[in-house]
Amino acid sequence: MNLLSVNYRSVAVAGLLGLATEMLWYAPAVFGTIWAGHIYPDPESVGFRTTAGFFNSGIVIMLFLNLALATVVAVFAKALNYRGFNGAVVLSLWLGLGVIGVMMLGGYGFVVPSWTVVALDTGYDYLRILIFCLIVCMWPARKASQASSASSIETKRTMKLSSINYWSVLAAALTTYALGFVWTNPLLFGAVREVFLSPIPNFAILMVTWPIACIVLALVAAIFANALGYRGVGGAVTLSLWLGGGIVFLHLVNNYWFLPYGTNATLSDLLYLFLRMLIPCFFACLWPGKLTQPVKP
Repeated sequence: MNLLSVNYRSVAVAGLLGLATEMLWYAPAVFGTIWAGHIYPDPESVGFRTTAGFFNSGIVIMLFLNLALATVVAVFAKALNYRGFNGAVVLSLWLGLGVIGVMMLGGYGFVVPSWTVVALDTGYDYLRILIFCLIVCMWPARKASQASSASSIETKRTMKLSSINYWSVLAAALTTYALGFVWTNPLLFGAVREVFLSPIPNFAILMVTWPIACIVLALVAAIFANALGYRGVGGAVTLSLWLGGGIVFLHLVNNYWFLPYGTNATLSDLLYLFLRMLIPCFFACLWPGKLTQPVKP
């Protein structure tokens, strides 16, 4: 996982297209009116988010976050040796649905007041990741020589379900599931969240999707750990920083910028969602299955 190995021209194009996609997707004539109607049922609650200063600062922040997220996607594409159209689609499924989509399914329902918002945000999130993957996989960094090209083919990363430790996956899923109950307890951060957040919509449905999301996220973390050869505490920390910090955190900060919640509630949710990625990475790296790649030094 090397930041110096990516093509930053493709990253720049991907970041700009990501920003353009976001502005188009949430434009009033597309989905913006529907989205805002669920997030801000009271027009007066929009407040300072309608000001020019908030909009201009939001554009700068969104551009930075899109560029940072595109960089992380490019690093994953390089590390896993995904190239071309097929590689882009596969990588977008792992990152866009396997990581971000599952995080949205399992946790976002606690935050937003409508499943319509979850559907709109998830659709945009996958489209943005797909655009990033298409650009960085079809416009990768140049290879130094034919020898390095042959070497990259020989070390093609494999994402296999058969190579993981399912006991580790189950333990990680149960731990992250329990973390949600502990984290939202009124004695910890539950009281902070209740001040700002609306009642949870379709709670019974969420109680089904949440454990499923915990299991799938643990599976995805184990598959990434095996494919990239991460083991031990060092490997767990590194993988969690790339997946939890690089993918999840950058994505969620971008989304939370426009949600009408207080700073304390936002920070508590972001920290919880990062821990929700950190725990499966630790289980996957400390209690692994059969290696499909050499251990990272």
